[in-house]
Amino acid sequence: MPSSAVLIMRAILLLIFLMLWNQAAIAQTITTAQTIATIDIYENGSALWAVENHVPLTSPSGISEWESKYILNEQSISRSIQASSLWNDINRSVLSAENYSGRPMRIRDFNVSYDIVKTTPRIFGIIRYSFEWENFSRTNSSGIVIGDAFPEGIDIVLPTPLDKLTIKIPAGYDVLNASPSFDKLDGDRLIWFSFTSFDKGEPYLVLSRKIIQEDTYPPYQSINQGTWLLILVPIAILISGTLIVFWKRRRVNGRNDNSLIDNTADSAVHVDSTGTNTDGAALIPLLDMTTEILGYEEMIEQYLTRCGGQAYQSDIVKESGLSKSKISIILAKMKEDGRILKIRKGKENIIRLVVKDKNQ
Repeated sequence: MPSSAVLIMRAILLLIFLMLWNQAAIAQTITTAQTIATIDIYENGSALWAVENHVPLTSPSGISEWESKYILNEQSISRSIQASSLWNDINRSVLSAENYSGRPMRIRDFNVSYDIVKTTPRIFGIIRYSFEWENFSRTNSSGIVIGDAFPEGIDIVLPTPLDKLTIKIPAGYDVLNASPSFDKLDGDRLIWFSFTSFDKGEPYLVLSRKIIQEDTYPPYQSINQGTWLLILVPIAILISGTLIVFWKRRRVNGRNDNSLIDNTADSAVHVDSTGTNTDGAALIPLLDMTTEILGYEEMIEQYLTRCGGQAYQSDIVKESGLSKSKISIILAKMKEDGRILKIRKGKENIIRLVVKDKNQ
């Protein structure tokens, strides 16, 4: 059997071979330029583009030339020529997209910068440029459509090959359609890698607004509604209990020649035909309070019925003449009773009447 010294020597030689093979493999991967692009879509249809073009520098002379042309001398002719060339190429693409889509478009805030990254054994010269593309995507009331800005394909806008494309969609939107399908979804970022090919009009995306339900309200609103329920429920129980007591006593009064009899004479309560305690205590305010609440709920139901079963909460406030806070209290009670639904749309609530089964 081989001695321990021979085994150690073989292991060392194998390790050296693997290191050399790895460096050779890495060196082969940087023989061409690489491009990474990010497109941040705005809700108004514009988009912020940020592009990095990585140029491999494989020799000391290439590194020195890059530094002298683009890094050390910010006023160099090479920088000016290249920046001008990028600007012209992008503007030609925008003009083509404008003619194809029929939307006015333009480039704003165009900026170019240069850098060099030295990470042994890989060394890159980097060109970074960014700009805002106005009216990049088509918008309507229901969503955003992306794709008609690439009538000749995305390659006309970006240096090739494209190694990674990221499109960041606005908050509050879902992807209904994507062509070609993205390779990775990272939160609100759709990512395509180099093995994805794009045809004319691609990437094509259809984004739709999300419907925000009441459960997605900010926490402070939920807490506020919960607090109101904690206040209203005990009050409703107290009023209901009081009404039941007086109702029972009036029934006894009717059976006993309109007189109320209690085991304790001092606690007897006498009520006349107007609903007023003969000792001076009025019963009407409690009845009025309940009637008022029930009247408002009935009014809201009738208004929703006239409006086809649903209406904005702000319209209910205007129609009723009540304050926003009072309407919110009444609607919270109606929702708790299962008489209405609240649906969040944009910054407003839609109040929808619950239609009950007639067979129930």
